[in-house]
Amino acid sequence: MAKIGDKIGEPISTSDLEMCHRVPVPKTANQHNIVVLFARRTERDAILDEARKAKLLGIDLGPTGAYPVFINGQLWQELKRLLGQAISPKCEVGWRFVWVRNSHIHARRAKNTPGLRITHASDVARVT
Repeated sequence: MAKIGDKIGEPISTSDLEMCHRVPVPKTANQHNIVVLFARRTERDAILDEARKAKLLGIDLGPTGAYPVFINGQLWQELKRLLGQAISPKCEVGWRFVWVRNSHIHARRAKNTPGLRITHASDVARVT
C-alpha cells in the first residue's frame, strides 16, 4: 500500500489502515485482489480520488507487467442492489451516465444536464 501511496502522491501509513489482505481471483492464478479497510473515510476518499487520476499500471508498482491497476471502493449489499436498479432502466429511458462516487449513486441524462443523487428506490423512478 505504501508503493501505491507514493505513486499517487498520497502517503499511506499503517495507522491509516484497519485491515489489508489479498483475495485470490479464481479465473487467473497470477492476479489477486487486495481488500483494504481504511481507518477514516476521508483518507479513503482522498486515496480513491488520487488513484483514479493516476491511472496506475502494474509496472508502476513492481516488475509485474503493464496491465492496468484498478482501485475502487467497495459497495455494501443494499447499495449494490440500488445501483443495479438504477443501471437497468438507464438504456431504456436514454440516460447516459450512472456512477458511484464516495459511496453515493449519481445519474445524469446527458453531459450538460444536472445530476441526480439516488439514495432510495423511489429515486430510481425519477430516472425513468
